[in-house]
Amino acid sequence: PVNEESKLGWVDVRQYFHFSRVGSFAGGLVTEGVITRIAKIGLVRGGVVGYDGVLALLKHEEDNAKEIKKCFELGLTIANFNDEKVGDVVEAYTMEEVKANA
Repeated sequence: PVNEESKLGWVDVRQYFHFSRVGSFAGGLVTEGVITRIAKIGLVRGGVVGYDGVLALLKHEEDNAKEIKKCFELGLTIANFNDEKVGDVVEAYTMEEVKANA
């Protein structure tokens, strides 16, 4: 089997917040598809994927969320990454096993 990437959605990072007790997170808008808590993510800056990882936190308003759909705002934190900037694009994807053609 071959692993194939399946795109789920994209987020435009619009603001960056820092709270002393909570830490920092990026605020943005889902522009396409859906963002899920268990999806893998890629941080795109200047058209190049600069970081691959997973979400540590996904929030809608003040509540934790499992998924957020197109046209909704969100807050997110990327696990083991602390360099989000305004203008970044976060793309969510899953890896699916596909039968290899022989």
